[in-house]
Amino acid sequence: MKLAALWGKKAETKQRKVDVREAYALWDVLNSKYLSLEKIIIYKPYANDPHLKIILEQMEKEIIKNIDILVRQMNAYSIPSPPANRAGVTTPVHQQVFLDELIVTDLLFYEQEHLENLLFSFYSFITNDKLRGVMGEMLLGTMEKLDDLTTQMAARGWIAVPPAFKHRPPEVMEDIHLGEVGCLWDMLTYRYDTKHFTETMLTIVHDMDLQGVMKLGIEMLEEQVKLLEKELAHFGVSMPRRPPEVTTVLDNKDLYLDSQIFRSILLGMQGAGVIHARSVKISSANKRVRSLFKRLLHEEVKNLDALIRFGKLKGWLHNVPFYGP
Repeated sequence: MKLAALWGKKAETKQRKVDVREAYALWDVLNSKYLSLEKIIIYKPYANDPHLKIILEQMEKEIIKNIDILVRQMNAYSIPSPPANRAGVTTPVHQQVFLDELIVTDLLFYEQEHLENLLFSFYSFITNDKLRGVMGEMLLGTMEKLDDLTTQMAARGWIAVPPAFKHRPPEVMEDIHLGEVGCLWDMLTYRYDTKHFTETMLTIVHDMDLQGVMKLGIEMLEEQVKLLEKELAHFGVSMPRRPPEVTTVLDNKDLYLDSQIFRSILLGMQGAGVIHARSVKISSANKRVRSLFKRLLHEEVKNLDALIRFGKLKGWLHNVPFYGP
């Protein structure tokens, strides 16, 4: 979808306001960063594996960098911050209690949950485009960190892999587990339904710009459907029935307002983002398939940002109460 090319350059040049959801999201994400940093400080003395020590150092530096970004943004909008992490933690625990595998698994869980937390926070940023960009970059950066950590854990046998899909064709040598197959299937059915809904709603849309956006969306969905069908066929997975090829033309063009249709599309894209994030989160056996999930999430984040900008230009988004005076 080329929404970013159409609307992405029309951002506000200067924004001094944040709404209540954005202010809370900044506070919540910063709080999670402080808590995770404190946990890393606890774990560092107990790590034995040299590579795990490197992972902890890298995560610590990345979290400190993100804390600095968030604190500066909260200062700019006079948002009180949560209590910072402790500078040091004394943990009189036996060395064998915190095994390397336990430490790295907990780090993985944090990255998985933080990815979803950042995604929901990203959805909250409607008023301030600049802050939404900050949160989007943090989200995509966390996705890359999660991918790298999953790869390293899998290489060292530190990650539990769910049961493998048993119905692969004999010539397919790639490993793929049941969760990854389920994610591919969910993504395809979601696109079947979304494409059919978009084509139906297109028959009653009045606004020419929205018509153009929806047509671009349909083109994107068609490309992704082909890609996902190819993957499912590659692994020998039975596919759902396709939606009707003939679109029902609705007679009453006043059935829905253009603004209502737009917001339904926006919600649909947010739902797709949730499926993508969950897929990245649970994909552990097949790095190539996980890379596909990452690419789809990246595209969804960029397109969602552009769609929000478009909706704001049209005045179709509900105004969220401002934070502060």
